[in-house]
Amino acid sequence: MSLVVLHLAESAARPASLRRVGRLLNELPGLIRESVLTALKRRSTMKGGVPAWLQVASQPGLTAIETVQGSQQAIRLSLPMLGSAAPEEFHQRTLFPELRPDPQDTGLDLLIDLVHRLDQRHSDPRDVSTNALRRFVRIDATLGEGSEIHSIELRSSRRSHPAQITRELTSHSATLLAARPTESHVQVVGWVERLEIDENRFGITTERGERIWCYWDNPRLPLMHWLWNARVRVSGQGLFRHDGKLKWITVSDFAPTHPGAYRMWEDVIDANLNN
Repeated sequence: MSLVVLHLAESAARPASLRRVGRLLNELPGLIRESVLTALKRRSTMKGGVPAWLQVASQPGLTAIETVQGSQQAIRLSLPMLGSAAPEEFHQRTLFPELRPDPQDTGLDLLIDLVHRLDQRHSDPRDVSTNALRRFVRIDATLGEGSEIHSIELRSSRRSHPAQITRELTSHSATLLAARPTESHVQVVGWVERLEIDENRFGITTERGERIWCYWDNPRLPLMHWLWNARVRVSGQGLFRHDGKLKWITVSDFAPTHPGAYRMWEDVIDANLNN
């Protein structure tokens, strides 16, 4: 069972308007999508479009909008279990399978988890994507002055405690968003020295001795192993600290620095894989 319960303001003389309900339902798929990516330790929505499995996992079906009961109005939703929406994600080998979300959970379950972490102020800002924070901030307009909706409660039969989206939470999201380091496209040269497969990341050390984590949603492990300790060029979206230093890179391209080396490495890798 997945429920979104609208808690109406004391001054509300009528149920929530369909326009406000529509705004909320429009934000839900994006929030669920970012919650799933966070639980799977992905940095953000992958470049080049949303994968089909993620669209299925994050698109709730509207079952019913119930009549107002007291000061509450329930919206019933249906979502698939993550294990059925994304079987390939759970069939991949991992050193720490216990860190994955439960395949019987739905995207709404993971959104409830994310709201709890934000609400209790236990969430490291790096753990919440910029897209998720922006969507929480946009929901504030649904709860603002003049709205019939005072707060939004998320319920699931798989979670013992519902989660509340309030103006305090949207304000906290705005604070985190304002403190978020800036992003821009970067190209960095360094030596590959660290690899964490379960986190989909590798580390490079630049010529100035800076150590930078590089997150790659679709790492090519044979290429990574062949280029271990080699000088490489990494391109992608860089996240900068407030002091201007590069914090990490979301990788879009990765290759040896020698212009003619890439084809050579590809040939060697293909030959080894075919054997």
